[in-house]
Amino acid sequence: MTTQTTTLSIHGVGTATDSTTGLMWMIPFAGQEWNGDSPVGTAVDLSWPQASTRFGRGRRLKSPPQKEATPYWSVGDSDRPPLSRESYTDYEAGSKQLFFAGFRDWRLPIVEECFTLMEIEDSEDIFPSAGTGVWTANSSNLSGYSKSPRYLREWLNFSPECAWWWQGNDLFADTVVSQPYMIRLVRSGTIFSILH
Repeated sequence: MTTQTTTLSIHGVGTATDSTTGLMWMIPFAGQEWNGDSPVGTAVDLSWPQASTRFGRGRRLKSPPQKEATPYWSVGDSDRPPLSRESYTDYEAGSKQLFFAGFRDWRLPIVEECFTLMEIEDSEDIFPSAGTGVWTANSSNLSGYSKSPRYLREWLNFSPECAWWWQGNDLFADTVVSQPYMIRLVRSGTIFSILH
C-alpha cells in the first residue's frame, strides 16, 4: 500500500495549499498583510467569542479522556478526532468577510484541519510562529476538567466556557474563551472530495 505524501504549495500572494485536503491556509495572521515575501504588520488578538463570531464556529468538541490536570490533544494521540464530513456538522459562518489574496471566504479552522496542517513536514518553517497560540473554531465540553486541581476549577468557575486553542506545533488544549489569542484562517478548497 502506497502512503500519499502531503505537501504544501506556496503561492506568492501569502497562501499555502495542502496537496491532500485542498485546504488553502493564510500564511499571515489575521490583521497582518503580505509584502510579497513575508507577513508584515501587527496580528490581532481576539477572545474566542470575538473570533468565532467574526470568522465562524464549529461544533462543540468533546475532550478526550484525561489523566493529566488539563485536557489536551497532541500529535501522537490515537484518540484525536479524524477529519470527516462530521467534522463540519453545525459549522456556522462568521459575520466578517476578510478579503485576502483574492478570496472572501476565509474562516476559523476546526481542530481536525489544524491536525492535518501539523502533520505536514516543515510546515512550521512556512507559517510564522503562533507564540502563545491561536484559536480554533471548536468550543469544548469541559469534561476533562473534572480531575483538575482545585485552583483551576475555581478559575474556570469564574469563566466556565472553554474552546480549543492550538499552540501551533503539537499541542491543543481547551482554555477559557475570554483569553486573547491570534487568529490563523483557512478556506475549504477541495476538502469534501477526499472525505468519507
